[in-house]
Amino acid sequence: MKSIDSKYIVRRSGRGSIRARLLNGASSLALPAFVGALALTLSWPAPEAWAQCATTGTDQTCTNSVAITGGTIGISDTGTLTVTNTATGTISGTSFGIDAVIANVTNSGAIQSTGTGIHGSGTGTSNVTNNVGGVITGGAGAAIFANDRLRAPNEPATYEAFQPALDGLLHTLYGDAKCTIAKPSDTRSRFGVTVTGPAATVDQLLARLG
Repeated sequence: MKSIDSKYIVRRSGRGSIRARLLNGASSLALPAFVGALALTLSWPAPEAWAQCATTGTDQTCTNSVAITGGTIGISDTGTLTVTNTATGTISGTSFGIDAVIANVTNSGAIQSTGTGIHGSGTGTSNVTNNVGGVITGGAGAAIFANDRLRAPNEPATYEAFQPALDGLLHTLYGDAKCTIAKPSDTRSRFGVTVTGPAATVDQLLARLG
């Protein structure tokens, strides 16, 4: 099975609970290298004849066959990005490999970040196809968010109620290893936690979930 770094995918829906199809519909948990609604498939590469991607843009439809980086963000798109990264292409950034409102990505090369590999900041559905030979990497961790601000406001009491379940999940995923937990400080934000733990592949984490 293809190995993808554990911070590969994060899913944030517009109103419902978090879902990641890679996790067979597991509610509210996603493995960070992607933020957005997600459909992940593995397939054989097919060439596309589009313009070369720019590191910044809006609603780009493009192909990348070289090594590009925007520094913090490899490719930043303020709209819908549709990109084919070929076998010779490398897209890298320290915070995000790709950051777009909606990211439709077909990857045969490498998309790399020490933060999040592919980040979709919008509420629409993004699609990631990682072809055979493609590699998408990010840091290690998990993100959990609640979109119901009425039932789960971003307040200390919500975290206190949620913490026992979170502790049990982290122990299942990472054992006794130390994890870093970050929470949004703005009470107007959605309640959520972002966890950074020891590096692990998606296959390893799924096996630990049972």
